[in-house]
Amino acid sequence: MDPNASGSEPLFGRVVAALLAPRDGAVLVAYQEPLAVVELSNEGTGIAVLDATGAPAEEVRQRLDRIFEAHQTGVLIAVVVGGGSQMREAIVAADRAARNADKLGAYHVDDSGRLARVAGRRQGAVVDAVAALGTTRPLSPEEIGSAMARAQHDREEAVRFAATLQGRRPWATWALLAACVVLFFLARHWGQVGRGATQFAMGANSEELVRSGEIWRLLASAFLHGDDLHLIANMLGLYSFGSFLEVAVGWRRFVLLYATSALGGGLASAFAGHVHSSVGASGAIWGLMTAGLALSLLRRSVFPRRIASGLRSRLVPLVMLNIFLSFIPTIDKWAHGGGGVVGFALAAAGLLSAHPNGDPRWIRVTALVSAMALVVSVVVALAAGQPWS
Repeated sequence: MDPNASGSEPLFGRVVAALLAPRDGAVLVAYQEPLAVVELSNEGTGIAVLDATGAPAEEVRQRLDRIFEAHQTGVLIAVVVGGGSQMREAIVAADRAARNADKLGAYHVDDSGRLARVAGRRQGAVVDAVAALGTTRPLSPEEIGSAMARAQHDREEAVRFAATLQGRRPWATWALLAACVVLFFLARHWGQVGRGATQFAMGANSEELVRSGEIWRLLASAFLHGDDLHLIANMLGLYSFGSFLEVAVGWRRFVLLYATSALGGGLASAFAGHVHSSVGASGAIWGLMTAGLALSLLRRSVFPRRIASGLRSRLVPLVMLNIFLSFIPTIDKWAHGGGGVVGFALAAAGLLSAHPNGDPRWIRVTALVSAMALVVSVVVALAAGQPWS
């Protein structure tokens, strides 16, 4: 499609509008012709759009110098709109003079709407925006004001949210992590990690044994790990997802989420996967991951829009990658799926959303029951199996 199909509409205005229109997390933080700044909050990238239509190349170079000099953190992409090939020479000169050129990228959109990457980093949002110019009109003054007000509100909301989390510590996450590590080294002390006898004695999940009445294995198995790599991978996941979610939703909701996700993973593994022996916190961690995804998609008064957008952009590819990895033969895909479904369902149902008057009684009770169930499952497993003998 002809990028100039919008007729006499200013190219600069259409580029800015196209950057905002389709992109999740794109916000307009400044607009004062000849300069507009769009931030991709979910990528930590700023895009400075400079209108060079009719301006001398040397003037454009000086403006770019000031823009690059003011840049402090993150990635900055400069998009110079208008002018011919002489503008590209000005862009190259400014890029070479910049003190942090490794964090910069520069594009030129000429008078006919053709895009060229001139220097530095690539940015797909710029390519997509220019491709959509033919169907894009500039923002009206009212729309510009509304977009900037929304961006300001989102920033303030994110700052307030971050302030409420200051001072909170993920004690439950640390306790779960410590329990997994201690049990791992106890297993190594009592026998050889990965050997069936030790795992069974400490509470490995098993369809036959669960059906025979040893239901504690459904939760106790979530504290056990087969080898060093298994432990390290799961503990990194637990710390990454758990420490953030716990301070965001509170320890009670976090413990409820972790325990029910572990239970969902254990049930799916035993009765859908028909496992003979399965260990690991993966089911519970999958519940944390999918709960975070659900909260970022549905918000449910937990995350501000700015934070939800960034979280969503990180979790979607991570979930897709982990779905793929779950089908590796040695991995218990049923535990992953069961824990993931439970975590997503709890978050989607609003059970992780904060109550304006504090945690209701049922949350306090179920959180306590969940914590006790996790502890009791390990104690009963050890008492029944006596792995030290």
